Amino acid sequence: MEVAVPKRCVVVVEDDPLLRSHAVAVLDAAGLDVADFETADEALAFIERRAGAVSAVLTDVQVPGRLDGFDLAVRLSISWPEMLVLVTSGLDRPDSLLIPSVAFLPKPWRALDVLTALQGGAGAG
Repeated sequence: MEVAVPKRCVVVVEDDPLLRSHAVAVLDAAGLDVADFETADEALAFIERRAGAVSAVLTDVQVPGRLDGFDLAVRLSISWPEMLVLVTSGLDRPDSLLIPSVAFLPKPWRALDVLTALQGGAGAG
């Protein structure tokens, strides 16, 4: 008897509804389970409840709330170092603010860039 293995979830954090829905559509079309949030605070609360089910996070830098995308990336890399974190921004690459285990994708990103980063692990960009 074959046992179904649940797919692991990718969390998207983006305050722009159009960009968030585009990211969700790209990841969904690739066969991934997706949870999406407008704020890093909401995403962190979800991840803390379901960390074992989350394999990766794609977060914008500038999101409303107490935490921004960098804060989220740092917290995730400390608490769950095996979790892939992709930070995206329309600003220049903020090398001084990223830690080595966090990948950076400049905006506008292409679907292929996100999917490649998810397949290859951290270090993209």
